[in-house]
Amino acid sequence: YDVIPLPSGRVALIIGDVQGHDVRAAAIMAQLRIALRAYASEGHHPDGVLSRASRFLATLAPTAGETPAELDDRFATCLYVEVDPPSGTLNIARAGHLDPAMLLRDGTMITRPTAGGLPLGIDPAGDYPTTRLVLEPGETLLLCTDGLIESGHRDLDAGWARLRRAIAALSPASRSRW
Repeated sequence: YDVIPLPSGRVALIIGDVQGHDVRAAAIMAQLRIALRAYASEGHHPDGVLSRASRFLATLAPTAGETPAELDDRFATCLYVEVDPPSGTLNIARAGHLDPAMLLRDGTMITRPTAGGLPLGIDPAGDYPTTRLVLEPGETLLLCTDGLIESGHRDLDAGWARLRRAIAALSPASRSRW
């Protein structure tokens, strides 16, 4: 994850999840995070940032001892949100990642379906459509990875329901501090 001040005065919020749980995956995520930060800092729109990151990941040189099969398994999901703080406008591009969720003023949590493309690194020429949403005063944006929602014992729907129950159990005062 990352928060990046942009040249336009906006802010980029990024969350992602690389395939794997080993040192190689951590190294790839570190390189990808630096690449995403660089493309965002250059002022590219969300779709352009993800397109460039996908090409970067697809052409990343193999690490020592990496097999051809491991190269084929090299991909990452990502959700990139460009936020205009004064207006609450969110421009969202998604690469195989979970949709964002919003906590509404009344405490209801909803997922916000957004257009998206394949995970990064799968198709270097892939397209990442952008969805525009507006965050109203008193609403909270929630970005998470599937590790929070999914497990071997529950699917995505059950995981989202569990998260909704946990948020609903919070007092209104504690939710307003987010």
